[in-house]
Amino acid sequence: MTWLNFILLMVALVLPATGGAAPCTPNLPEQLIPQAGVKGTAMWRQEFIKKEYQTAEWMAAKEFDHIVGMLNAVTVYPCERDRAATIEIQKLELARFKPDGGFVIEASFRFDGPSTIKLEGAQFKRNPEWFISGKPALQKPVVRLTGGVLSINLKPIPENIVHMWTEPRIKAVPGARYGILAVVKVEGDARLQFGMDYWRGNMDYNGWSEGCATSHNCEAWLSDWIGDTKGQYQTVLVPRAFSRSQ
Repeated sequence: MTWLNFILLMVALVLPATGGAAPCTPNLPEQLIPQAGVKGTAMWRQEFIKKEYQTAEWMAAKEFDHIVGMLNAVTVYPCERDRAATIEIQKLELARFKPDGGFVIEASFRFDGPSTIKLEGAQFKRNPEWFISGKPALQKPVVRLTGGVLSINLKPIPENIVHMWTEPRIKAVPGARYGILAVVKVEGDARLQFGMDYWRGNMDYNGWSEGCATSHNCEAWLSDWIGDTKGQYQTVLVPRAFSRSQ
């Protein structure tokens, strides 16, 4: 996929809307996500790892033999505020943690050099529940590529989530621990979360099922929320629980 095709894809996924979000009110009900202060309903409020889904036996039995990296991007409040809310990503890599310490890069998405994966994405509504409709929201284009950086401007779409994922799926070693290494800058009201899914080969998405009994994909983990980085790019390796164990 060329950069031009990527930009056209993102524009097609986020069609222009006719109206904006309502302004925030002083008495807006809050549901805090402790690590970064994201307010509103969320799938997970802090780093969450489904440990029972990490074993070689479980992955082999369920035939989950591929991984996909993903990210969620939202604003602190699901309403309009006069404050910046941008995310910049210089690099995103899928890493496999080694049992004896350290990690190896399995796939890389860069903007200033060759990549082995690409990013797809769409917007979804965050209320009443995240992803509840399963359909992209019709909103303004907010993703662009410039100067070797992927930029997401969340200020125009506080009622939406930007959800992105890596393609193609990467072959996984059963029982291995996988994470994401990224270089990011987060500003103002923006918040960023990484995650990973297991997939059954190249099978299509077929919805959610309890315990991943029949679904073709299964959530492996979600990271803590990354808040304002004070104008600096930061290198992050997530999930923290995996990186700490190295």
